[in-house]
Amino acid sequence: MDELKEIDLDTKREHKMTTAGKVLVGVTGGLSAALCAVTVPFVSPALRRVCLPYVPATTRQVDNVMQLLKGRSGSVVDLGSGDGRIVSVGSGFVKSQVDLEPRTARTQRSRDK
Repeated sequence: MDELKEIDLDTKREHKMTTAGKVLVGVTGGLSAALCAVTVPFVSPALRRVCLPYVPATTRQVDNVMQLLKGRSGSVVDLGSGDGRIVSVGSGFVKSQVDLEPRTARTQRSRDK
């Protein structure tokens, strides 16, 4: 394997990279690639030009959420709440709904009235 060399332009001397330096470069590159691989799925939805279609929660999904919340109190924030089925069914909570789609947000407000 060829050795990695650095040439100092001022003194015209060559500097060889040590084994520790090669390991450090390899580990840093590997960690950078792993970090990119882990974060891409979380960042890519924000970069879409077309939003995904709205699919309402099924009755079973709503029942499962209510089962998880059973016996609890406090605040519930429903991110991507769509038509607001989750917070409309739950009681005893301070409810907040968040949705980016204006049409579904209007549906939430009309249902709350």
